[in-house]
Amino acid sequence: MRYILVANPNSGLRKLKKRKLILKKVKKAFNSNKVHGLKTKSSQEFCSLLQNLELQEEDVVVLLGGDGTFHHGLNEVKGGTIAFLPLGTSNFLKHTFGLGNSVVKNAKRILKSPINQMDVVKIEFNNQSVLCTYASIGVEANTMKVSEKLRDKKVPSAVSYGFAVPVSGTKTKKMSALIEYNGVKKNVSFVSFAVQKRPFILPIGTKINPNAKLDDGLLHITMFENIPNLVKGYVNDKTKKDQETRFWTTKKLKIRFRKKLKLQADGNCVGEADQFTFTVLPKKISVKHILVTKE
Repeated sequence: MRYILVANPNSGLRKLKKRKLILKKVKKAFNSNKVHGLKTKSSQEFCSLLQNLELQEEDVVVLLGGDGTFHHGLNEVKGGTIAFLPLGTSNFLKHTFGLGNSVVKNAKRILKSPINQMDVVKIEFNNQSVLCTYASIGVEANTMKVSEKLRDKKVPSAVSYGFAVPVSGTKTKKMSALIEYNGVKKNVSFVSFAVQKRPFILPIGTKINPNAKLDDGLLHITMFENIPNLVKGYVNDKTKKDQETRFWTTKKLKIRFRKKLKLQADGNCVGEADQFTFTVLPKKISVKHILVTKE
């Protein structure tokens, strides 16, 4: 089994000296003498590099970065198996794979893990499709858009995200939509609408929709109808019992709006449209991880 290391140079806050030390440890752990991607200067260059990797069936592409880096891997790596080694700013995805804060321990966990088949969400809009593990419309999508604009101006990721959260929260207005799922059509209104294959686990430990799993063949839907409930959901595990928070499952869902809205997927703002279709693709991606959410 060959491990191919690919690092996103724009991910995380570590200084160059510390980053080099970490990468040295990673190369030693995976018995590899090269880290790809360090010279890419844009998201487009990084994605192009992933697309052009020459892989054999038994190869494992280890993605070093944040949730957005893993998202690029889902969509651009063709063949082989992927693994996630968190080196980003927030790394919400690391909890899904039971990973911690130690790079070396995470590397060892990947090496010991079996290869499993993971479900993903397929999103279709504007005659294109995107794969992800978590997508949302509303507050989070607006947050990512503001954050990306700040990062384009060389503002550090953590600073840009921290600034974007309150700005987006105050500016996001309640939106209305028509949704179709399980043979049902209904009108809904919300400030945040998420389609999940994994719980959204915050640094404080709160799990948004803790029942979501990467291998259950279902889409898990979470809807917050107003900002107070969204805030409550972010600080209280039991928010799912609240009357104004909706949780349900399906295998396919369509959502239509009166105007174009932004969509974020795994920490990336992937576009905007007035209609999105979400479909679960069971066991679509091969990953070298144990598919158990860390408690």
